[in-house]
Amino acid sequence: LDPKASSSGKDRRFALYDSEEAAMARGVELQLGVEDAEGLREGTPIRFKGLVIGKVEGIGLKNDLSGVLLKARLGANGEQFARSGTRFWVVRPALGLLRTENLGTLVSGPYIEALPASRPGERQTRFQIQEEAPNLLGLGDGLRLTLSAADKGSIKLGSPVTYR
Repeated sequence: LDPKASSSGKDRRFALYDSEEAAMARGVELQLGVEDAEGLREGTPIRFKGLVIGKVEGIGLKNDLSGVLLKARLGANGEQFARSGTRFWVVRPALGLLRTENLGTLVSGPYIEALPASRPGERQTRFQIQEEAPNLLGLGDGLRLTLSAADKGSIKLGSPVTYR
């Protein structure tokens, strides 16, 4: 420290930890239920808007063998996600004629995406991971269309709608 340096009058204190794991241990612990753990492992990140907000710390079978239970820990902002209405889903690569997405997960592996509740709800630490990302198109104001087709099954959920 420089004894001649001016002081702002307020001393700010910060906690320092030996490792990232030790700092994360102060976060919120969650239990996430999922059908199967294919591609998931200890250390799988939990993300929100591309930022890592937590990670999976343990994986095991549910007591009734109906699925897999992930023990996860969220970091400093965890309380904002530990609320009823928050949704979680696994992001994996999709390769196909109709849709190609999440190609980065071919190298990095799958991750869990989080979407906090739109309104503050009751505290919750047990969640069921959804099979796929929630459809957010119906939540905002936009153009609503009703599609019809001559052949049954030619329009499916996830089929692209294009103009021109």
